[in-house]
Amino acid sequence: MDEELSTSVREDVARHLSDCAGCAGRLEELRGSSVSITRALATLDHDAPHVPVDAVRSISRARGRRRRSLAAAAVLLVVASSAAAALPGSPLRRIVQRWLGEPARAPASSTIKPDQAGSTKAERPRTASGIAFAAGESVTVDFAASPVTGELRIRFADGADVIATGSSARTRYALTGRGVTVTPGDSGSFDLEIPRRTDPVRVRIAGHVVFAKVNGRVTTEGTRDSSGTLHLRFSSHQRDLP
Repeated sequence: MDEELSTSVREDVARHLSDCAGCAGRLEELRGSSVSITRALATLDHDAPHVPVDAVRSISRARGRRRRSLAAAAVLLVVASSAAAALPGSPLRRIVQRWLGEPARAPASSTIKPDQAGSTKAERPRTASGIAFAAGESVTVDFAASPVTGELRIRFADGADVIATGSSARTRYALTGRGVTVTPGDSGSFDLEIPRRTDPVRVRIAGHVVFAKVNGRVTTEGTRDSSGTLHLRFSSHQRDLP
């Protein structure tokens, strides 16, 4: 009836509908269904919303910057953690060692070879043994026994390492949590170089304190020469400082 039929056929159908109530009712039902379908299609068949290109580019750039920032932060964290874990005495280094089940290590040290003490032979006797290690805030040097003869020379320097050298090849050195224990031979002289910033410092011979530096004050029975080096004579009867 909506312009699909020719004029003559449409007139015949109209006359039939005027005489047949059943067909007329059915036609009204079909017209109602057609309107409902048209409305339903209208809700589905609509244009896609407009999204500005600049907005898409802005979102893409923001996500890229966020990813790069996260990557940079991760790299920085790894580098900083590795650097902190590599520092001697670092708390993070000890945590990593405990987590990995590694035993705690003594401070890094190096053995001094003959004539490697950094002074000329005219200034010191020939160096036959020695050790060097990084100084902490405090240092204790223990001589397990006193040589029968010999001298101990102590000087402060601007370096960061404690350096102990001796003229006897029989001397043994053992690092401790506080510093170093020196086991000398029957005779020999020793040179002890200590960082100037280290405080307190104690030197003991056979258990007796013969040198102490506490809060910048030095106490010793040794004598100081013109270069500032302290000289202490070894004795089989060492005594504590007063």
